[in-house]
Amino acid sequence: MGVPHYVEWFKATIGHNSVLIDGKGQPGGSGESYGWIPRFLLGESISYVLGDASKAYDNIFKEHQKAGMKLFRRHLVFLRPSTIIVYDELEADHEAEWTWLIHSPFEIKLNNKAGQFSAVSTKAKSNVTQFASGDLNIELGTDFDPKPVNFRQMKGPDGKILEFANQWHIYSKSVQKAKIFRYLTFIQIKSIEDKTEFEKIITEKKTIKISDWEFFAELDVAKEASLSIINQKEKKALVYSLPELSLDGKNYRPKTKGSTFLIEILKDKSIIEEAVDELPKGRD
Repeated sequence: MGVPHYVEWFKATIGHNSVLIDGKGQPGGSGESYGWIPRFLLGESISYVLGDASKAYDNIFKEHQKAGMKLFRRHLVFLRPSTIIVYDELEADHEAEWTWLIHSPFEIKLNNKAGQFSAVSTKAKSNVTQFASGDLNIELGTDFDPKPVNFRQMKGPDGKILEFANQWHIYSKSVQKAKIFRYLTFIQIKSIEDKTEFEKIITEKKTIKISDWEFFAELDVAKEASLSIINQKEKKALVYSLPELSLDGKNYRPKTKGSTFLIEILKDKSIIEEAVDELPKGRD
C-alpha cells in the first residue's frame, strides 16, 4: 500500500474525477481536510446533489499543505434517462491555475477546439461538452505518474502475469490564472446499442439548449454563481441561487436566497422541493 503509484495516484486527487489547484490535490492523513454533502434533491426526472470540498485542500498534520482553496462547490444534476450536468464553483485566495480532471479505462477522443471529448466502452458511449469562465487548454494523456508496477506478479484469468495498460486522462486547465473560476460540463450517455446521434447542443447568447431542456449557468465571475435548468414542455425545472422561476405560466419564488429549488409538475402530483445547506446530524 505504500508503493508510489498507490500513494501518488490511486489515493491522490490527480487519479480521480476532481479538480487541482496549482497542480495540488487533497492531502491525506488528517481529519482537518474534509468534504461534505450540503444538499440533495430527488424528483422523477431530476436528481441533484451538491458537494463541498472547500476545506479539503489544506492540511497542517502529516502532509503539510496550504493550497489556498477558499471555495469548491460541485453541483451534480442527473436528467433522466442519460444526461449529467456538472457545475463547479471555484475560488482561491490568490491567482491560481485550475485543472479539471476526468479519467477513463477506454479511449477518449478529444476535439479541443470545440471543448468536446468522447469515449466508448463495451456497454455505453458518452459525449462531453465543456464551458468555463475563462479560456481552457484541454490536454489528453495516457500515462500514469507514477506508473503502476505489478510487484506481486499477480496473474490474470489466462494465467499470465498482468501488465497494467495505460488509460486515458483529461486535464482541462485554465489558460489564465484566476482567483475565481467556474466550469460547466455536459455529459451525454447512450447505450452502445443505441445508433442515434447525441442531442445537438445549441448555444444562444448565455443560454444552452439540448432538446427541450434550456440551461443557464452564470460563468461571469463578477456575478454570483447561479444555475437554471428548465423544460417548459414537460413542466420540470431546477434552479440554484435565483430569486424567481417561471414554469407553465406560473411564477415560483424560493423561500430562501441562494437555495436550490426543484419543481416537477406531473399528471397526478406536483413535486416542489427546496434545499439549503444542512449539516449532518450528530450522534445523540
